[in-house]
Amino acid sequence: LANIYFWLIPAMQITHLLGMSVLMGSAGLYGLRLSRGFDQPGIAASAGAGLLPWIIGAALVQSLTGVFMVLHRPTRAFDSLMFLPKLALIVLGLSLFLVLLYRLKRQTSERLSVMLRLAGASLFSCWMAIALAGRLISFIRAG
Repeated sequence: LANIYFWLIPAMQITHLLGMSVLMGSAGLYGLRLSRGFDQPGIAASAGAGLLPWIIGAALVQSLTGVFMVLHRPTRAFDSLMFLPKLALIVLGLSLFLVLLYRLKRQTSERLSVMLRLAGASLFSCWMAIALAGRLISFIRAG
């Protein structure tokens, strides 16, 4: 049993990092595609259709492995000044992503291009901030 535990923690951490890579790549690419701007709502709505399963799958992997790592070492997470901001950024990023999916299906405005550019840049920036906050959890500790 001790041998399984010895490999379980590194396996979860590696899976979390791989999930982060897939999520950052997929969500980042989606944000960058949106930030290019489109003239036709149909094209904008389908811009990330192929990325959606990757984003959802990676978000689930991230959630499961993240919960495992917090349960394994709760003091590491809760003693960090970056843990709560990271959780807030995750909620913001997922909310922005879901709002974008909803709005793209119903958007017919001529201002679509400007809105998409801003939303795409915001989404991309949010995911980058989440990755940075995750790295800083180990380094920024409460007093």
